[in-house]
Parts: sequence; C-alpha cells; structure tokens
Amino acid sequence: MVTKLRGAPEDAPRGVQKVNHIDSLIQLILAAGSDGEVYRRIMPAIEGYLGNGDLEPFDNLSKSFLRNEDSGPVEEFSAGLYAAVSCNDYPQPFAGSGNRLRQYSEAIKGLPKNSFYPFSITEWVSSSAAEFDACLKWPYVAPAEKLKSRESLHLPPSLPVLVLSGELDTLTTPDEGRRTASDIGAGARWVQIANSVHVTALDDRFGCAEKIVRDFINNPISYLDTACATSTPALQLFPPER
Repeated sequence: MVTKLRGAPEDAPRGVQKVNHIDSLIQLILAAGSDGEVYRRIMPAIEGYLGNGDLEPFDNLSKSFLRNEDSGPVEEFSAGLYAAVSCNDYPQPFAGSGNRLRQYSEAIKGLPKNSFYPFSITEWVSSSAAEFDACLKWPYVAPAEKLKSRESLHLPPSLPVLVLSGELDTLTTPDEGRRTASDIGAGARWVQIANSVHVTALDDRFGCAEKIVRDFINNPISYLDTACATSTPALQLFPPER
C-alpha cells in the first residue's frame, strides 16, 4: 500500500490543496490508536485502491479523520494544556538548552533506517500528524529537583489507583500502562481491555471499561470485577458477508 501510494498522483483542481497520500495514511495509522472506527473502515478503502486503483474511498476516509487544529470546547480537550504537558513532561529529541534545531536534526539522522518501516524516516517525521519537532520553540524550564530514585514515584500503598489500557492503543501502549501501574506502586491496579483503543472508558460501545471505572469510583477498595475486559468483541474490519 505504501509503495503504491508513493506513486499516486497528487494533482488537485486550481485553488485546492494537493493531497499527500502518504501523509494521509500516516495520519490514519495514528488516528487508529484512539478511534476504532479507523480500523473498521480502512481495510475496504485499502482493498479498493490495491484491487482496482480507486483512491476515492481512501481519500474520503482520510478527510474524515484529518487533524483539525481547532480542538473544540476546552471542556472536552485543551490544545494548550496538551502542548504544555507534552513539552514539559515528555522526553524530547533535543536538550532543554543549546541549539535545539541542530540537536533535533542530529537525533533524526541517528535513527535506524527502518525505524518507521514501511515509511521512510523523512515521511514519518515530516508528517503533519507527527509531533517530534512540536516543542522546539517551547520555553525551557529547568527542573526544580530531579527524582532521586524510582521509589520517589511511588504513592502510598493505601491509595487505590486504576490504570486502564486498550489492547490496540498505539498512543499509550498496554506495556506502558502496565509499567505505569508498576511505577505508581502497590495500590495500583492495571486492566487491559481487549480489542479497545485509547481512553477505553469514553465512547465505550460495550459498557465494559465504563462499568469498571464506575465500580472503581464507587468503591475503590473493594473487589473489582474485570471479567468483561477479556471478552470485548473484536473489531470488524470487513463488512459482514451477505
């Protein structure tokens, strides 16, 4: 699919922005981590293009999930807060001070060739959906005090914490969720929801993750029934046969 898209025409009518199909595919892959609807619709679109060269289903799907810089009501999502957390808390491919652009360029050059296979490094890091360089101009704030050990991360064992992971979440992977629970300490419980993506308890079609969260909030120290987490229905990637 990637190889064929590289040769796809990017022509567009006058006044209409050309379509970068490779970038569209990268955006869809990233969007799938938080929206299972991408998984449900992408296979027929890919089949349509590989089978008969019809790009229209793929382009229509891309338009449905293209990033919109207007993040909507702040009650639902704050783009500013997202940027603040990303730039202050997440590891960056450059140091806090010095020539960040040069450091960033050197970090990219040092990546293994197949880091984003089947995409090239340039295709992936230059995608409008990638955020590797998003914090280059973010103000540098020196940390007040570095954590002395991993023990500093642990919360009191008496404090209940629930960590949910979606099995298909590529944004915060199940392995990262499991490690987060381990870092928090003995009071944390980690639950993986099968066939689910990012933020599993929101837009929960089957009521499993949502029920687990509600039960935990109502009584965080009691037994938590998580049996449904292993039986959430699989995503349907193809239309049902008639």
